[in-house]
Amino acid sequence: MRQVFNKFKQFQQSEALEPMLSWGIRMGLALVVPQLIGVATGYFRESVWVGLIAEGLCWVELKGSIAQRIQVVLGGILISLLAALTGTLTSASVLLSTGLMFGVGLVSGLFKNLGDRGSGLAICVYVSYIISNAIPVTDANALGMRLVLTAIGGGWYLLLALTFSATLRQHEPYRRSIGLIWRSVARLLEAVSQGWNDKGPRSGLQVIYRNEIAVRKAIDESLAFYQPLAADVGADATPEFQLAAIRKSTALVAAQIVAMSEATEGLRLRQVDPEVRQVVYAIHRTLTQASLRLSSYVVSLLPEESLLLQNRLLRVRELAAVLEQQLQVKTLPEVEQAAFRRVSILAGRVTRLMEHILERLGGADPEKRVYRSYSLLKTIYVLHPGQLFRSLRLLLNTRTEHFRYALRLGIASAVAMAFSKLLPGSHNYWIPFTVILISQPYIGATLAKARDRLVGTVTGGVVGGLFLLLPNVFLLQEVLLFVASVLMVVYVRKNYAIAAFFITISLVLLLDVEQVADVEVILVRAISTMVGAAIAVLSGFMLLPVWDKKKLPEHLADALLRNRDYLAFTYSGAGRTENWTRYKRLAETANSKAFESLQRYLEEPDGKQKLFVQPYQLLTHNVRITRDLTQIHLERETVIPEAMLVPAASSGTLLNDIWPRLERVIAKYAQQVGRQPDLPVTPVTATAGSVIEIELLQKISTELQAMESTLIR
Repeated sequence: MRQVFNKFKQFQQSEALEPMLSWGIRMGLALVVPQLIGVATGYFRESVWVGLIAEGLCWVELKGSIAQRIQVVLGGILISLLAALTGTLTSASVLLSTGLMFGVGLVSGLFKNLGDRGSGLAICVYVSYIISNAIPVTDANALGMRLVLTAIGGGWYLLLALTFSATLRQHEPYRRSIGLIWRSVARLLEAVSQGWNDKGPRSGLQVIYRNEIAVRKAIDESLAFYQPLAADVGADATPEFQLAAIRKSTALVAAQIVAMSEATEGLRLRQVDPEVRQVVYAIHRTLTQASLRLSSYVVSLLPEESLLLQNRLLRVRELAAVLEQQLQVKTLPEVEQAAFRRVSILAGRVTRLMEHILERLGGADPEKRVYRSYSLLKTIYVLHPGQLFRSLRLLLNTRTEHFRYALRLGIASAVAMAFSKLLPGSHNYWIPFTVILISQPYIGATLAKARDRLVGTVTGGVVGGLFLLLPNVFLLQEVLLFVASVLMVVYVRKNYAIAAFFITISLVLLLDVEQVADVEVILVRAISTMVGAAIAVLSGFMLLPVWDKKKLPEHLADALLRNRDYLAFTYSGAGRTENWTRYKRLAETANSKAFESLQRYLEEPDGKQKLFVQPYQLLTHNVRITRDLTQIHLERETVIPEAMLVPAASSGTLLNDIWPRLERVIAKYAQQVGRQPDLPVTPVTATAGSVIEIELLQKISTELQAMESTLIR
């Protein structure tokens, strides 16, 4: 019973951060309610179209403020109307249908410029276009009715979106984005703590770094919706400043945790005193629990969550004190003494940052619900044309890495549309559907998506067809449609094959308004899916392919340059006065892109032996340098007694070695990959720093020496 309660509690916490079940229920209502109304009024066929448009819009995840949600839904309604109009007008011509399908595929690919919500908007485009094109109308009145039904479907989803958003507190979406960062911090702590309890091996560098990247992505997603940083917001009394400051503190906590991992990285846990090891493990576990509590509290603001969090933080302080006592009593090697003392100091800093966040959250004024605080003036501002123009400029930006993918998607979807028009049958629209759903920017991802889509679509098509063989009990079929709609959303991020299974079932139940099911129809769907998958995979190899064996050197070169900029900023006059987290973020993002490119490169279907040792080693050293630079800035933000300050001459000696060595590494790697090295930036200037800062500079020097050796080999 206790396990069931814990599972339910975990589900509640997860749902508070990412309301997937709420999203699934919204999807089910978007589909089922119009059909129930259609049966009651005698307009069942029309209700199917309304539900289909609402389903396409429902894939646009509701994130951000109420203003951002209204903007994205209104944008989805507009593009659904345009896609339905063009799809219907071109349905009688193979040539026009194919040509417009190229444009739809191109725009669908470019929607990736808008981030996660762009994928949902892309669905609005191609669902409306493909289905409108596959089901022609006979006259202008029928065309007008289709557009009216499309607008009704959009209006129905807008009503759903407002209903599900109206009860939110004013800044709850912002706080939820911070809560997601804290959840990723907790997972990072779990990875760091692995092996300290003598149950299994320690987490490897890749495992820890993947979790570090997840933290970075959670921070970037929050920034995408709430761009102003703490340094950019005016008065510190505003809620926006408080939340931006909390987000910044959260990012600094992640950096401290990584530093805790690095401090003990060289130790052999089996040789560490068992009592010391257990205390360190307890510190990690308690911080993990505190992070999860904070992820819950930052969203709910419940006083009981605050009390539980304070209890965990008090426990961390007690454990840190126990660790300090053990270091004084026990005779440990000097390396272990230094490592565990560093862990104790960093745990104290993390605790203080969490307490600081608690103070900010506890001192905030009570938030009103959205429906009480959202004025007519704000609604008018949402509809301002300037918002539309800014979104269009971002969407149509062709200077991004997604443009080649968008071109490939446009060509592949046009070929698929031509096949669907030329082949006999009325269910061939599954071919372009499959192409757009499967095609991904990278070849390895396309192959994986094709596999999952084939399994899910074929089995879902068979099962959905069998459902139609059941006795014609309308309510039973609507229940099945609702359940399938909920489950396809719940599984869309967990397991795409399962999600595709339920997506196919829902489409079969929704689109087969005649309730006809036979072996031929099921077979046509399966064959169409296979043809679409084949077109998507072949286009990935033949049409403007993006091979990471070519992209990886570019990403790695950019990561080296970002670290050079970070180092130059750190030891310039601005490095002690201006906001340094921007350089940290840019360096970490460049490292993440290089790491993800390396992972994709290892999965590419290349028969030749992959040369990944050198880029992996270079990236590993580069990541460590980024971490060390971040620790230098964190050390500077602590009060250091004058007795512990080291004169500028000490750091100057190291910098005189570090700076030219880094320039040599960048130039050598650029020469190897056939790239012009960038012009050097202004040389760095030595400054007085702490003993720890000098140690970090020594580590950077060591990493650069290793990078030079790697390039020579």
